[in-house]
Amino acid sequence: MGMEEWIKEQQRRYLDEPRLKELTEVMKQIRKFVREKEYRKLTELVRRYRKSEDVITQVACLLSNSHLFPTPEKTVETDRSELMTALKNTYFMEKNGCWLADVNPEKADSVHGMLAMHTFMRDAYLKVYPESKQERPSPEEVRSSVRILDFHRKESDVWELCNLAVYLMPPSRYVALRYGLADDYDRLDRLNPSRAGTPTGLTDCTVPDRNRHMTRGWHWKAACAGMRKRQRKASGMSVCRISTWKS
Repeated sequence: MGMEEWIKEQQRRYLDEPRLKELTEVMKQIRKFVREKEYRKLTELVRRYRKSEDVITQVACLLSNSHLFPTPEKTVETDRSELMTALKNTYFMEKNGCWLADVNPEKADSVHGMLAMHTFMRDAYLKVYPESKQERPSPEEVRSSVRILDFHRKESDVWELCNLAVYLMPPSRYVALRYGLADDYDRLDRLNPSRAGTPTGLTDCTVPDRNRHMTRGWHWKAACAGMRKRQRKASGMSVCRISTWKS
């Protein structure tokens, strides 16, 4: 950064960035809103401090680790959609870029990962509900989101697929959609309505706990036989190879 750019940045910070005492209080609010999923209040805060790089950096980093978009249905909820719109209209996003097609997956950070997940889930929802009035992401943005997610979720995706193959532990909704397993799980939910709306029904975004299979008591191997076959094809591993890798 040259001297002229440095001077301009210092002038911008003097005008747009909150002072230390105010920033400290704002940070407390941000953590509270993210923890309690108060997305409307968080959106108001983002709009109020849209020119502050310090505030929006904290918001974006906390949200990127909060599983903001667990399913396509939750992704298009008004609270979350308005929050993403507000974030995209900030100086932080203007500076760091919010067009995924311009982002190299190897250089993408956690904020780009959040944007990629939002794009992927939004596209998945609008594929099922094309009559929705919401604007669908461009094919180029969707492809870019997949490249970013594939690069940064490689290990966690393999872990989820391995646990599905070995222990029949349901994966996150993202993994089910990404590797063509969602239809099988949805069919299973229709056959067993008591599972609908539970974590095993793929409405929860969290990565399955390693020991959850021991307490949940999932005993539907016959229904999952076709699903396991698809999983092996998607992951490129046989059950034998997965067992060897895990041991």
